[in-house]
Amino acid sequence: MQVSDFNYEYPEALVATESAQPPSSARLLVYDRKQERREHTRFSEILSWLSPRDLIVVNNTCVLPARFKAKKNSGAQWEGLFLEPTEGGVRVWIQGKAREGDWIEFPHLRCLQVLQRREREAFLDCPAEEFINYLKNYGEAALPPYIRKSRKIRGEDEEQEKDEENYQTLFAREAERYSVAAPTASLHFDRDLLAALAQKSIPLASVTLHVGEGTFAPMEISEVEKHQMHSEWIEVSGETWAKIKRTKKEGGRVVAVGTTVVRTLESLARQEAPRLGRLFQTDLFIHPPYSFRIVDALVTNFHLPKTSLLLLIASFLEPEFQGHPGAFQHRWKNLYQEGIEKNYRLFSFGDAMLIL
Repeated sequence: MQVSDFNYEYPEALVATESAQPPSSARLLVYDRKQERREHTRFSEILSWLSPRDLIVVNNTCVLPARFKAKKNSGAQWEGLFLEPTEGGVRVWIQGKAREGDWIEFPHLRCLQVLQRREREAFLDCPAEEFINYLKNYGEAALPPYIRKSRKIRGEDEEQEKDEENYQTLFAREAERYSVAAPTASLHFDRDLLAALAQKSIPLASVTLHVGEGTFAPMEISEVEKHQMHSEWIEVSGETWAKIKRTKKEGGRVVAVGTTVVRTLESLARQEAPRLGRLFQTDLFIHPPYSFRIVDALVTNFHLPKTSLLLLIASFLEPEFQGHPGAFQHRWKNLYQEGIEKNYRLFSFGDAMLIL
């Protein structure tokens, strides 16, 4: 299967540069895989398709305001993005020139030395805790580059006052690790919707996947099967796993909110003895054909062309493709085309789909 099979054209005007307000007012495309039926509604109406027998599973990772600006001693400007802690410091993505041994000046922080440089990445001599605390106070929201690009094209401010608030889910919790991007499907849940869920007795559970920088990156090879998936840290508690098992046993549906939840649950399902209550890494690459073991329904946003996220969605839309070469229908293309024709807002701050 070719990566080019997962390409599509979209109008730049449909790229959402800010979240819907209130978040649950975003549009929702509901697709029933068995009946091949679709409906168009608002996210606030998602309860119409859920029952107390179902279990909604969200990702509780916390997004760090990971963008920063600095400069070299020479005065050359630096712009970067925190990626992860390392044994000897921190790993960052940078836009600017730097060599091993260079010193970088950070406002409100001491000068840091470049320990190593690798392509667009650098390793800085700074304890992770110190650098993370610095970003909490002085970092900027790490919005995807295409949002800033679209804002610039439209003459909007590239950085907006409520970006950090709007790019953090209500489920986020502080932890030793952080995400560089939000689990965006969860952004549609606001307090009014959570209250409605509670009133209807629809249970919630959480898992953790700390989103890495490779999540939204286009696939740079031609054949799908040759793609090497990046690793991300995940964790599932014993309590959540027990709720999932009980839901399945009682005939309810496990409703994953976002592709990060899908990867987390399906990774755990493939372990002979599930590792519960502790962090471990997964590099699970979900692409057609794929047999889902845990997830029964999926809440998701629209995704960029030629990304691993889009391949995951395509896999979920084509369950009968498993074991039947040639049966792939490219349902994702039809849904995306319909969404575009009906002016659905796209990507991280955009509208959503519920796939049943």
